Amino acid sequence: GLTGTLAEECARLEVACAGHPPPILVPRNGTPQTVQAGGDLLGISPKIRLRTAPVELRLGDSLVAYTDGVTDQGPELRRPPEVALGERSPDPSAEELAEILLDLAHQPAGRHLDDIAIIALRFVGRN
Repeated sequence: GLTGTLAEECARLEVACAGHPPPILVPRNGTPQTVQAGGDLLGISPKIRLRTAPVELRLGDSLVAYTDGVTDQGPELRRPPEVALGERSPDPSAEELAEILLDLAHQPAGRHLDDIAIIALRFVGRN
């Protein structure tokens, strides 16, 4: 889940995860970091516990959320998503960040048994 407020130069978000891996904050400059949000898998129990985390996006910062289908495609060792996103080009678009994780999800090539969903948000300011 995601709620928040927008200002001209920043977006303040509250992030919650219900069974999926926590999203990754990709700052415009700096190292990508996992957001410390978590929670119970949605739909298993009538009552779930969520651990929310605040995230502040400045101009050019991004938030990338994904399902475990990106990282759970077999027993081979692979780069963690934070490392893959750390190898981005300068000032990447949200589409480029999503493509990085999509490429990671398709390693190794072939049939994948789990769903793959990726959402990348980039804060460009409020007009």
